[in-house]
Amino acid sequence: MRATLLTFTASLAAGALAAWGLHREAAPPAPAEASASPAPRAKPARKLSKDDLNQLVTAAKEAESADPSSLNPLAPRLVGWSTAEIRSALEEFLASPDCAIQNEDGIYLAGLLTGEWMRRDMESALKWFEAIPSQTVRGDLSVYVSQYWPPDRAEEALAYVVAHPELFSGLGGASSYRTVLRALNSAATRGVKEFTACLALAQANGLPVHPEGVALPADFDFAALAASEEGQKLAADKGKYFFAEAWLKQDREAAFAAITALAEESKNNPVRSLIALDQGLVPAEELRTRMDLYTGWLEGREPEERDRMLESAVRHCAIRPEVLHALAEGLQDPSQKEQVHLLALDGMRDLGVAEAVKHLATYREPADRLDLLENFEAKPLAYFPRGKMNPKQEENFRKTLADWGADAERSDRIVARIQEIMK
Repeated sequence: MRATLLTFTASLAAGALAAWGLHREAAPPAPAEASASPAPRAKPARKLSKDDLNQLVTAAKEAESADPSSLNPLAPRLVGWSTAEIRSALEEFLASPDCAIQNEDGIYLAGLLTGEWMRRDMESALKWFEAIPSQTVRGDLSVYVSQYWPPDRAEEALAYVVAHPELFSGLGGASSYRTVLRALNSAATRGVKEFTACLALAQANGLPVHPEGVALPADFDFAALAASEEGQKLAADKGKYFFAEAWLKQDREAAFAAITALAEESKNNPVRSLIALDQGLVPAEELRTRMDLYTGWLEGREPEERDRMLESAVRHCAIRPEVLHALAEGLQDPSQKEQVHLLALDGMRDLGVAEAVKHLATYREPADRLDLLENFEAKPLAYFPRGKMNPKQEENFRKTLADWGADAERSDRIVARIQEIMK
């Protein structure tokens, strides 16, 4: 939950924050009737020592560790604090000449105090926040202001960020990002018109827009979003629709038509949106259906573009071997099937030897396969290395080579070459 933060220095910890009252003594009750003599003066609240400060920070961190879902792990410690005491503590913090020194626990603690103040009286907390003289402190605290803004007022938070951009420049705009995402999620529940209006507001004000985390409803009007100026701008920037997966689940045919139209315009490969590498695994049955749509679309491409798209598709699918097999199975042209299998062999570093050999096993005659293993050129790594074969994998590979007619000497030569490629 914590952002990157500022820590109090020893001088701040030892003497500031006079009103925090970790060991506060209550003032005596007011007399029932007015008295001629002056009322006794309340004892001043004890100032926090360095140990007191550390106890507060430690308690908050332990509470957060025990319950990461806790909105404010310091809240139980603040039950007996008045809003005035919270404000006084924060003002003592800002009054210290050390408050702008980059240090974690100070801003962490100040952020949790600000969050509690916002829960009680958001308007006064925001006025205090706006008046902070240090841009550095404002920027770091803005993450907490964004975090503790009431969820049911998310679009109001976006309007506030738009009105006060100078207050939300901390941590590379992290607080702006959070606010925009929450506002988009809120607007999405009311429909495409409200969602695109929210998008337009963020885009027009140069705020970070990364809507991949938005949970669009199942009945959302994806076609209208794709046709909107805001949706088209996002698609052009990213080369794909961020809502492609949700749309494919709602209306596969309509989504596929829009995805491929965008791909033709942007010269990108639509396979990226179809296999959803960044959104988890697509079920096998769904994959085969999508690959059938994709291979049918490929049939209409010019030969040069088709070859380029196939090579690109194989690279994208290297991280999902089952997708690559579905792609090969969906192609009708034997020469295109062969192309996919050969590209898979070339991508052995990503796929691994066993997967590459599965594709090679569909290629022509065994003698041709052995020749390829002695001469093919492996492509550079695209994702992550599979590494050399272990003894069991090598044993299985040698058995396959023998089945294809390789003698012991030729098998040794091929195995040595493949292990060198895979190192």
